[in-house]
Amino acid sequence: MKQTVFLNLNKIRYKWEEIEEEKIQITSSRIKTPDLSIGLLSDDLFLEMKIPIKVLFFDLGNTLVHRPDEEEKFVAYPETNTILSNLKSKGVEVAIISDGDRSQLETLLADTTLLDKFRLVVMSDDADVGGITKPRAKIFNIAIAKMSRILGIDLVPSETAFLTETTDHFKAYNFLYTMGLRSIIANDCGEYVDH
Repeated sequence: MKQTVFLNLNKIRYKWEEIEEEKIQITSSRIKTPDLSIGLLSDDLFLEMKIPIKVLFFDLGNTLVHRPDEEEKFVAYPETNTILSNLKSKGVEVAIISDGDRSQLETLLADTTLLDKFRLVVMSDDADVGGITKPRAKIFNIAIAKMSRILGIDLVPSETAFLTETTDHFKAYNFLYTMGLRSIIANDCGEYVDH
């Protein structure tokens, strides 16, 4: 059962679909509901979260940008700017949580001005993250704490969501972490979400 992540936004459903190993494309289709929601779907599954979010965290690689060819730099999907603009028009802040080294972003991204569209970028190799990668809770906790300071409010996980094409990480954040569970949870990607 192949699951796909989706975002419903302004009567359009955006789906992150794997077209071949490690190659993702965003497809879109018109829907009736204008609600903002995220979820998972497959042939026999439709799981939708309609949550009033203040911040939508994005993964970067294969979610907002992709490599058309292994030798090329990462470029934004054609839908990326529309998605980000529409979220901002709805009053949703956008930020990035991604694995990797911040210093490499300039050499890896074809357009580094893309990062200017986000209130915050948190990378796993940042000094305060210490190499902790998604889906472990520390990187999410740091991102939420930093966004709280930027926005001048006390964000809680249930006011945030995480959009990534990786269904295991999507589930770990949106279905385990944001539920406010306070114990160590083994999830289906073999990692642990801890607080």
